Amino acid sequence: YFPINLAEEIVRRKPEGLKFKESELWYLLFSLVTAKIDLRKHGERVGDIKPANVFIDHERRAKVVNIYSSSKETTAF
Repeated sequence: YFPINLAEEIVRRKPEGLKFKESELWYLLFSLVTAKIDLRKHGERVGDIKPANVFIDHERRAKVVNIYSSSKETTAF
């Protein structure tokens, strides 16, 4: 279960002046690149991955939602 997306996390941190740690940023970048590589295996162009499509759980793990994991998600094309 992933209760919050990256866009909401950015908004939540902004007023408090909280910044992402370097390790968090590297983890997010790694997760996004890995997700794009995995999606290319399907032979589909899925468009951009935006913060609203990146979900974070209570243990700070990231999950990328795409057209294969959500029937309401569409590509940017």
